[in-house]
Amino acid sequence: MTSNIAQRAVVAFVAVAIAGCSASQTEPVAIEAPSVTTVAEGVDETSPSTPEAGESGSTTTDAPASSQSDSETSTTTSPPLTSESDAVTDDTETDDTDSDDVVVEATFSSAVAPVMSNNCGSCHNPGGPGSVHWNLSEARDVSENAQFIRAALLSGYMPPWPASNLGVAYKNSFAIEEEALAPIIEWIDNGAVLDVDPTTPVIGGRSVR
Repeated sequence: MTSNIAQRAVVAFVAVAIAGCSASQTEPVAIEAPSVTTVAEGVDETSPSTPEAGESGSTTTDAPASSQSDSETSTTTSPPLTSESDAVTDDTETDDTDSDDVVVEATFSSAVAPVMSNNCGSCHNPGGPGSVHWNLSEARDVSENAQFIRAALLSGYMPPWPASNLGVAYKNSFAIEEEALAPIIEWIDNGAVLDVDPTTPVIGGRSVR
């Protein structure tokens, strides 16, 4: 009998203990719930208002609009026609410079034939005093003997008159002027090419007598 009473007492004690533990575990939940709510409400009340998603999106779109306006401004202020006009001016100046540098090449008909007829042909034609040395009666004779003519002209050996600087100057000198000599040398150095028929006669226009 006593044993049964003791067992019941133990069971009752355990039940009370379990009930106490359950009560102690559930009480903090009931107490903490308002505190969590209070903190959340405090945050809502004290924290600064944050923009909503729609407002944040509108704020973000302001930056591209600003950069677009900047690009439009820079495009509007650029002067593309200045460099083009400068290029046209440079081309015009280049054309003017090139026209000043044009050089006319010496030819047989323009530079050599007149001198040969006036200063050489009268002597170096058949029957002339210089024909025994060089016969320059045709254009091809001048071209074939071009290198010998070059040496004679540059050394002053031809035309031969006067014989030396010690002699008296003749009335009708056959000496070739410097401005007429330079084109002949140029023609010879360029190959002594004929621009006339090779049989074109070189007729002397002055008498040697």
